[in-house]
Amino acid sequence: KKEKESGQEQKDREKNRETRQNKGQENTILKRDKDREREIKRKTEKKRQRLEDQERKTER
Repeated sequence: KKEKESGQEQKDREKNRETRQNKGQENTILKRDKDREREIKRKTEKKRQRLEDQERKTER
């Protein structure tokens, strides 16, 4: 059996829920940014590799 909670307890619980949701969104955003950075690094690495290959071909 659950006793009726005070208004303060209810507010605290809602605040905690909001905090958890915000934390989740932050983590999602951080993860997305990290993925984007990784993707950019990968693409620049590919470009660099391609340029090096082209330079080698023109040297021959």
